[in-house]
Amino acid sequence: MLGTNDHPGDYRSSGCTACHVVYANDRSRSDSGPYAAFGNRGMSQTKDPTIRKDEPGHPLRHEFTESIPSAQCMTCHMHPGTSMVATYLGYTWWDNEAD
Repeated sequence: MLGTNDHPGDYRSSGCTACHVVYANDRSRSDSGPYAAFGNRGMSQTKDPTIRKDEPGHPLRHEFTESIPSAQCMTCHMHPGTSMVATYLGYTWWDNEAD
């Protein structure tokens, strides 16, 4: 499912590109590593002159990567039922209900 592409943290595409094309979504070095330097406003960093640099919602570069930051996963997998990233990161989901 495509992101709304209108606010920080929700820039994404779908299919293979949902994971393998990195967006500027997170300023946290612990979650985004070297991509954190690009902020969370979804601005492109490509050298392609046909892509606007002042418009949010574009990936950093129009290229696939195998170096996927945790923040890229969190864009989709942060809600109850899809929170697989929580266990991957060592967190426990608690929905405020008693066991």
